[in-house]
Amino acid sequence: MRIIKNILALICAASGLLIVLFFRNYEGRVIPYPILWWLLGILLLPFSSWLFYSARKERMNDKRKVVRQAIEKLKSEADVIHVDVDDCEVLTGYDKIIDDGEINVSPKYQMFSAFLPEDDPSPEIDKESSVIVFKTDVQGKEMKFVSRRIRKDGVTMEFLLANKKQIDLYVDKNNPQKYWFDLDFLND
Repeated sequence: MRIIKNILALICAASGLLIVLFFRNYEGRVIPYPILWWLLGILLLPFSSWLFYSARKERMNDKRKVVRQAIEKLKSEADVIHVDVDDCEVLTGYDKIIDDGEINVSPKYQMFSAFLPEDDPSPEIDKESSVIVFKTDVQGKEMKFVSRRIRKDGVTMEFLLANKKQIDLYVDKNNPQKYWFDLDFLND
């Protein structure tokens, strides 16, 4: 359906543009009511924009659905680590996140977090972004878990975490590189 909407949107945009350009200075007598045709061309342009937008929105909703299913599957099959907030470190701002050499703010195993609220899929890190870092032993190895990028400043993060006390971390039993910080409380 999205492909049909995109094709229809392209056809409407092209038709609207051609009609507007053709009837802009039309003075002939063969086609009656040229102003109505010109207005139709004008109306086709926003209609094509709406079609593009609705197709994009459908695609994003489909991606969100897939992401939510993947998260639910991970939650149902993974080991749960109840992380005390005092054992976590909150890194805020571009300089602090980038300067800590081992931290990757958009690790591939957290890629599905890009489609959830409070996230921005763009690679830039603004001054108000934060990540939560938790280090622990998993299967006998020291692991560093980094949350998805959270668009809240450090003070707000500290306040919200102080009220929460504990965060659930879901770690895949077979692949500890796949994990999910349950940060739904940040959206309240």
